[in-house]
Amino acid sequence: MKIFNTKLLALVTSALLLGACSQMATYDNEDLTLGLDKADQSGFKLSPYGTSGFENASISVSGDLNLTYNSEICFGETIDFSFGGVAFTDERTVQIQQFINGDWVQVFQEAQASSGVSGSLSDYGIGSYTFRWKVSGRNGVQNIEFIVVVKDCSEECTIIEDTGYVGDLKGGNDPGQGNGNNGAWWYAFDTEGESTQNVYENENVIGSATYNDVDGTITINLLAAYSLVESSTESVKWYSYADGSLPTDGRPTPGHAPNKNTDLVIDTNGDRYYVIHLDVQSCSSEE
Repeated sequence: MKIFNTKLLALVTSALLLGACSQMATYDNEDLTLGLDKADQSGFKLSPYGTSGFENASISVSGDLNLTYNSEICFGETIDFSFGGVAFTDERTVQIQQFINGDWVQVFQEAQASSGVSGSLSDYGIGSYTFRWKVSGRNGVQNIEFIVVVKDCSEECTIIEDTGYVGDLKGGNDPGQGNGNNGAWWYAFDTEGESTQNVYENENVIGSATYNDVDGTITINLLAAYSLVESSTESVKWYSYADGSLPTDGRPTPGHAPNKNTDLVIDTNGDRYYVIHLDVQSCSSEE
């Protein structure tokens, strides 16, 4: 089952301008570095010394900014996100940074965004990932961290191997003595019957097969839950019989079939009947 949750975070920040240039304290290089880190983590940008007319001033944008994203996804899906809101004005640079081995690493950026931005990240394995959203512009910057969990949504199951037969003509299951046939169930495809017939696993329909009299082919289509046995190179075995020669005293032995391969398209040879045995598998979640 796929899990898709969306979180909406509303960031409301107040306009903040701490004093004019003459009122700002001057930091030495070490203090400035620490101050930048602290301000950055709290959602503000500490302007570098001597730039923008301010000296180490914390500046923020007022208004609402919205972030939406997938908090949980299935393995193989993308992490989708979007940014916007009434406070998303002017031209801004939007970044997504990922926390990797103790450092913030940029994984997405769009510059000069003026009304919002959306994007996606892909190729993430199963696990939990921490990201940071940063949107900046001439009026300041906002940060916020968020976590995305990538889950294994595949269903655990047991592979079950079984037998399939193609066609709607039910075969006789009373083998004659010494003829080499057996008494198991089976079906045959009569090319003079309906052009599309069923594929059976005993009494269960597991697919269909269509005869094309122009191409002279029988094309087999299994239901999505079924496939040919992957470990076999002879999962398709078939006999053909002319009109009047189809066995009525038991099932032809699959292992003795003259045609063996893994092809679900059978090239007919002018005979009327085709006894097509399939080695199939399915996935069962039942314990």
